[in-house]
Amino acid sequence: MKTPYYVFDKAELLNELGKLNEAIKLNWPQTIVAYSVKTNSLPFLAKTLNENGVYAEVVSEDEYDMVSLCGYSPSNIICNGPVKSFDFDYKES
Repeated sequence: MKTPYYVFDKAELLNELGKLNEAIKLNWPQTIVAYSVKTNSLPFLAKTLNENGVYAEVVSEDEYDMVSLCGYSPSNIICNGPVKSFDFDYKES
């Protein structure tokens, strides 16, 4: 294969997510697991993580719109970053 490319192993992701959730449940029960959409904005990944209870952390309206299309409810989207329009701020409430 030519580079760059990304290998996505769904079974391994879910296995590691299960381990993470168990550790959090045991040690930090008030913790929310979220992934940075900016770091990896693959829609398939967003859908898979959403289906498994992982929140999305976004920094732009484009990222917010993408995870919304992937099935995230507004209550499971963490909006971060210093600069947003009034309309974007309004969407997160």
